[in-house]
Amino acid sequence: MNSIERHEKIKQLLEEHQDMQVKELAREFKVSEMTIRRDLHFLEKQGSVELFFGGVRKRAAYSPISMFNEREGVNYDAKRKIARKASELFLEGHHIYIDTSTTLTLLVRLIPDMKMSVVTNSLSVVMELVSRKNIDLYVAPGLYLDQYGGSFDYATVEYLKNFHFDEAFFGTSAIDPAYGITASKEIEMVVKKAVMRQSDRCYLLCDHTKLGKKHFFKMNDICDFDALYIDDEIDKESLHKIKEMTQVVVCE
Repeated sequence: MNSIERHEKIKQLLEEHQDMQVKELAREFKVSEMTIRRDLHFLEKQGSVELFFGGVRKRAAYSPISMFNEREGVNYDAKRKIARKASELFLEGHHIYIDTSTTLTLLVRLIPDMKMSVVTNSLSVVMELVSRKNIDLYVAPGLYLDQYGGSFDYATVEYLKNFHFDEAFFGTSAIDPAYGITASKEIEMVVKKAVMRQSDRCYLLCDHTKLGKKHFFKMNDICDFDALYIDDEIDKESLHKIKEMTQVVVCE
């Protein structure tokens, strides 16, 4: 059976079972789990399936976060590289914050089977983690904004002030070496600043297409982050400038 036939058969199986484990599919097709994962990543990019830790489910025809999830396909390979490298930061027993971002949604799928506490305002992150028994999941309240796929208002800010984070992971749609990190809405800036004040270490994850972009509201300087995780298509000039401000982890 070639890969195309296997892809079709996987979709048929998910029609019957709704979700399956990677190891189940490997046994079904008599191939390695690595081969199945490659198949599933291909189908995920097509929008046919949704991955979760150790398995896959049929993608719903409609979801309140469907528009947000469609963005995962944009620069998907770059985002996967970033998520894979940043997942090395996860530590047993830590208390972490996860921002709203398609890259961060990919990141949480790579959280290993360990005990930790996660606070988030991202609906897609909640959907990924809600069935993970080892994770204590705290969901920030507030007004849901489709643009971000999460809750952003002053109730969100007040709630997040109650926590201390070992690590906080942020995404951005605009980063510029001269202007720093900017936000398109004031409340996005306010929420993220509040989290940074509560965090020991802050990491920024974004792909190279966000470089050179600026929004109206200044959130932070690049030097306020402990490290920037970015894919290997970053241009040399930007890389040199940002390295003068913070650690840069180029993800290949």
